Amino acid sequence: MSIENKEILKQEVKSIKLKAIAERSFHDNLKIIFHFIANKSYKEAEKNIDSLTLKYQSDFELSRLYYLRAVIAEKQLHENEAIKYYEASISKSNKYSDPYRQLGVFYRRIKQDYTRAMEFLKKAIEVNPNDYKAYVRLASVFRVNKNIEEAIILYEKAIEINPDSSLAYNSLGILYDLEKKDILKAIYLFKKAINIDSDLSSVAYAYSNIFRIELLYNKHLDKAFEKEFLQKFKNKDVDAFANYELYKILFKIATNQEEKEDIHNWKIKYKHLSSSYFLMKSLIKWAEEQEDEDISKKLVDTLKYIDEFKN
Repeated sequence: MSIENKEILKQEVKSIKLKAIAERSFHDNLKIIFHFIANKSYKEAEKNIDSLTLKYQSDFELSRLYYLRAVIAEKQLHENEAIKYYEASISKSNKYSDPYRQLGVFYRRIKQDYTRAMEFLKKAIEVNPNDYKAYVRLASVFRVNKNIEEAIILYEKAIEINPDSSLAYNSLGILYDLEKKDILKAIYLFKKAINIDSDLSSVAYAYSNIFRIELLYNKHLDKAFEKEFLQKFKNKDVDAFANYELYKILFKIATNQEEKEDIHNWKIKYKHLSSSYFLMKSLIKWAEEQEDEDISKKLVDTLKYIDEFKN
């Protein structure tokens, strides 16, 4: 079960709520909680978990409920609480890869402890060899450690397991973009992610990755592509919209246009996102390499201002 595609989840929850409460299964109730989490209604999610904990007491059921508590804690940046509940989930049942995978993601992204991250992600794959997300996350650890060829193998394994994973195509595209410097291959992979169109967040991120390539290499936006993106996502709550809005600001600075957007308001709007989400290092390197010294300085100052603010 995933909270990534909120539209599908919303429709599923609508159907579940047509059932009488007594007729709803444990999995039905889990989907309702996932729906609350996806919409950042954490108190409602916790209230539902409290209620279910009184009703469901098997190790499997408690494992799933502890897992959801961990997800909520992580979403609210309660790091120690998240670890506690992920570990509690595993202690109740070690037959599910989700808590292992999420602990791996947690140690990789939050703690930057790549050894522990690798341990948990490998365990997730051992528990469930078809957990394609665990392959994607493990590949990202290998990429950080500059083991690029091994990372490619893992990303390709994720795609083999789930050819409809826009997440896997997106992640492999970023590797070809930033590590292999194969821009044509990267764009091909990002467009594969877009054409799958099954996970709104990953699809939006694929668009934003193409916008970033246009910024770095062409200094212009493909208007038709931009229109297509806006038609799909303008009224959607997707974090990748932050990338698009940032790139619009940088485009204007890079082309010496009047820059009316308020970068401070942008930072406040997206303060919940880590600066690593915006691939800041690659953007700063690009800004430093601009021929026009004034434009270069303005771009670098803008990006460092964001980076400092978000760290």
